[in-house]
Parts: sequence; structure tokens; C-alpha cells
Amino acid sequence: MRHRFMPPLIGLLALMMSPLLWASNGISGYWLKETEDPHKSAVIEIYADGASFDGRIVRLRHPSFVKGEKSSTGDVVPDSMVGQVKADVLNPDPSLRSRPIQGLKLIEGFKPQDSNVWADATIYNPEDGKTYTCKATLSKDGRTLKVRGYVGVPMLGRTQTWTRVASPQSLGWE
Repeated sequence: MRHRFMPPLIGLLALMMSPLLWASNGISGYWLKETEDPHKSAVIEIYADGASFDGRIVRLRHPSFVKGEKSSTGDVVPDSMVGQVKADVLNPDPSLRSRPIQGLKLIEGFKPQDSNVWADATIYNPEDGKTYTCKATLSKDGRTLKVRGYVGVPMLGRTQTWTRVASPQSLGWE
């Protein structure tokens, strides 16, 4: 009779501890990068690579162009491109311009600075073909990551807030 309450109790404890587990995992895991243009939302996986952390785009909301989508230049994608896989067309290296955005490594070299800050990395932005210095700050509960790309000093940059997700599949994107 007394074991009847154990499974719900264990489930409740696991739910209560999940923010603690997220925070203890540091920045490793899957992160949802939402944008003003939902066509460009992505899931980024941050993973350990030796003594540092790297990140890659594991899932785009729309890996191929869709009707009405705006390109990196702000123009509506022509109908002839609808259905084509999004490629790294703005890369400064012409030999890399045909590689797909999905699967692209965009963060290299995050190193822990303290318990919730990682820095000394670079982040590549396929929307403008440029690479920036990057730092990231993890929220205390481990659910959000503030990622700042900048040139020179952090004041000259832009911050995005990414949200931790269980997996790319957990979003239900087609």
C-alpha cells in the first residue's frame, strides 16, 4: 500500500530537480535560437571539444526556402528558389558557399570563465558571412543562454537569448 505513492513522488522530485540538472550541465545541450523571422529559427547543439565547447546548427525550422520567406538581403526569395536547401551563400570563402546551413559549425572555442560565463570563442553568422568574437552567460536556472557576438569589445555587439530544449525533435517541427 505504501509503494503506491512512490512513482508520483519520484516524478515530482525529478521535475523539481530539472533546473538544477540543466544548470549543472553548463552550456552543453540543445538551444533554440528564435529570430524575428520564424523561417530562420534554429536549434544549436553546444558540445565539449577537448577543453572548450563548440556549437553547430542541428536543425533549422525550415532547412529549405519557403514561399514568402525573406533572404539575408531582405528581399523575398524568388519562386525559383522555393524548396532549395539553404546554403552558406554569403561565406567569404567561395568554396564554402554551397554547403548547407543545417549542420554548419558556427561556434568554436568557448572556454569557461566562471560558473556561468563562457568566452574566448568565435561565432559565425551565415546571415552576413562574418565571424565575431563571442561570449555566453548561462542563467542561474540553466534554461536560457545569453549569447553575445561582437567586434573588438563586447559593447560593440548584439545579444541573443537562446532557450534550452530537450532535443531538436521536442519542438515538433516538420
